[in-house]
Amino acid sequence: VILEVANVAEIVEVAEVVKVVEVTKVVKVVEAVKVVEIVENI
Repeated sequence: VILEVANVAEIVEVAEVVKVVEVTKVVKVVEAVKVVEIVENI
């Protein structure tokens, strides 16, 4: 039972890391879009 709980905890931690990576990717895309818009306005 203890091992199962530990495995669940590890899965949750991995899921959190994946979420952070996905959020970072979204932020980078948004920033890239903003840069493109600025360049187009010039």
